[in-house]
Amino acid sequence: MALPKPSLGATPAANVARIGDAFDLLDGLVAALADEQAARVAGLAAEGRARDGAIAAAVAAAMAAEGQLRQAAVVAEGRARGDAIAREQQDRTAAVVAEGRARAASDTALGALIERYRADGVADTARVGEAGWAFAFAATVAELQGDGSALPALPATLRAFGDNGAVARLTGPGLVATRRRVAIEPGRVYRARWVVQRRADAADPANDAIRLGIAWFDQAGNRLPDGAGSSFTAVADLKGTTVASGRVERQTTLGRQAGAGTLVVAPRAARYARPFVRVFGPDPVTDIEVLQLDDVSNASVFAPLAADALARLTALESGHLAVRVAALESAVQTPLCLTFASRGDAAAATIPAQVTTLALRGRMQAGDGRGGDYLRVATPPPAGQGFRSRDGAYWASVRPLDLALGGQPSVADPGPAWSGYRRLHDTFRVAVNDYPADAQFGSNLYGVTEAVVGAVEVPAASDAGNHSVGVAGYARTSSSSQGGVGLFGGAFAGANGQPPGAASIWGANTLVSNCAHHVDPWGFTNVIAYGIELDFNIRRQKDGSDVNVPVRGLYFIGDSDTNGLAICTVIEVDQIGINRGIPWKTVLVTNDGAAQVALDIGATARTPNAGSQPINLRAIGPGGAGRAGLIQLSPLGDLVLSPHRGSGVNVVDTAGSVALQAAAGLFKVNADGSGARPVTYGAPDSAGAGYRALRVPN
Repeated sequence: MALPKPSLGATPAANVARIGDAFDLLDGLVAALADEQAARVAGLAAEGRARDGAIAAAVAAAMAAEGQLRQAAVVAEGRARGDAIAREQQDRTAAVVAEGRARAASDTALGALIERYRADGVADTARVGEAGWAFAFAATVAELQGDGSALPALPATLRAFGDNGAVARLTGPGLVATRRRVAIEPGRVYRARWVVQRRADAADPANDAIRLGIAWFDQAGNRLPDGAGSSFTAVADLKGTTVASGRVERQTTLGRQAGAGTLVVAPRAARYARPFVRVFGPDPVTDIEVLQLDDVSNASVFAPLAADALARLTALESGHLAVRVAALESAVQTPLCLTFASRGDAAAATIPAQVTTLALRGRMQAGDGRGGDYLRVATPPPAGQGFRSRDGAYWASVRPLDLALGGQPSVADPGPAWSGYRRLHDTFRVAVNDYPADAQFGSNLYGVTEAVVGAVEVPAASDAGNHSVGVAGYARTSSSSQGGVGLFGGAFAGANGQPPGAASIWGANTLVSNCAHHVDPWGFTNVIAYGIELDFNIRRQKDGSDVNVPVRGLYFIGDSDTNGLAICTVIEVDQIGINRGIPWKTVLVTNDGAAQVALDIGATARTPNAGSQPINLRAIGPGGAGRAGLIQLSPLGDLVLSPHRGSGVNVVDTAGSVALQAAAGLFKVNADGSGARPVTYGAPDSAGAGYRALRVPN
């Protein structure tokens, strides 16, 4: 509503009257507005009370409905739980009944087994069919490792009855041995006895033999290393044995030392023995009747020797007849060659001059896998490649390889002809699937010396689930203070380089190529190449709590006392095609979400007032001249941008630098070289309407 404007009266009194009328009108309007406001407030209060009542009614109705629904759900859940408990009770009752039946059956079987063991306890433990508990059944000698109680039992189903009583009857191949390991004591003599019989001929009786043997074990009861004469001695291989051969019995004697009446000498490390019978072939039926090993040292008592007999025996021993007979036997087998059990035995022997070669069955003892052939030489062989016998002769190993596997491994190899050689020299090489030597680095055309080489040729038909590895290193530490290193490489300089060249050393050097050989002119496609992949599997603790495991992907550190006179760079990147000018597409990529901080750069020193280590930027100008700038954080916290200081590329001026200043919100410039001063801005509209002036110091 528009109020009437007062007009000027003819007299002051008229003007006052008109002004009074205007005020009266305003007072009326104010009173009307007050009445309207009171009415609206009352209306709003009534509407609020009505809405509150409606909301309360709706809430009450909803709560009542929800209560009914919850009550129904509780009733339904109670019924479901009752049904589940009833079913569970029925299931448990059935399970208890089934378990009771199973235990009753097991108790019955256990009782029968106990009764069998009671009967076996008084049985003849030399007869396989009568004392089954005393024997083990296996497939190979390797399965005889361990205590007798841990060996696979002889199945009761193999028990049968032959012409001479109970036997173990094998159909096809198998091995039966005594569970008892017999201790082989020094100076004692033992007798081994086997009795076997064919019940059905083999299809190839000439090759499907019955082996009668002795398995050997060390002082801890561990089986000696594999190999005939080491892990076992084959006393007899019964080839051509048929049903017509009847009952076959063999006996022998054995002991720790050679002597009268001892036919089998145990390996030097053997302290226990276990006799066995092994049947070869898929179809013969063989009875094993007796398997026995006893100490017979005291089985016979002889009258004391007369004094003259002892004198004559002493005279015979002084002639070293045993050594001479062994030499004669070895010479008969291989003329001009002698065989010794170990290198120590050969070094202690006086070897006839006509002998030119030696065959050693082991290094420390026979069967340790480190024996070999030795040749008589005129001069001392290199260290680790030979020895000197008692008579003064030198003997050089035909294989210049000395792996001292007991203790600290060592390889004695003098290397190639270090001057002028042009081939590979591998001291120890393991090539899986015949990996060719000319595919190694150097193509077998250049002088490359390698102490240990592992090479794998993966065939095209391979579909293995993972990958093949040339050389793998693993370390697992259970120590609270001793670390583990899976793979270590160290390179050291032993002399000064000769200028202008220099000797190079690498702690590690890898090569990846999509070629079959690194010098091939072409390669294969659809191949993913990784120079080095570093995987980290950090797991939480068993209870789900976090772990304190600092992780460093690459850690560069040293114990140097100088950073040298030449370059000292942690990471340097050059072109992927260095001879063809082909660059990498990207030097460093961090994928989305890969890290919380992409780059964390420290200060130039570990003392106060040290700015950050700068980021240097290099460019090549239009004329080919180099340009350089840097980015750095000052000790005051300013982010400094320093462009190249030279003509033609001015940002502020020839000596300019720009610093982003956190406190002032703008930046500083060093326009005249006298120091960085802030760039500020003027008052509003100081550079025209809507703009501020930017003030740059001279």
